[in-house]
Amino acid sequence: MRITGGEPLLRTDIVEIIRGISAIPEIEDIAVTTNAMYLAKKSRGFKRSWIDAN
Repeated sequence: MRITGGEPLLRTDIVEIIRGISAIPEIEDIAVTTNAMYLAKKSRGFKRSWIDAN
């Protein structure tokens, strides 16, 4: 699954969205298209989301 459209990292709930998607067993791969302006701010939350799901 790819999350894209504008700048997805502007969403305050993007980490929760990724966490929810990663909990779906049929989804094996998640990608986010971003210009990376907010990536440093969100990276810990992303890392926790993927670790929690695995």
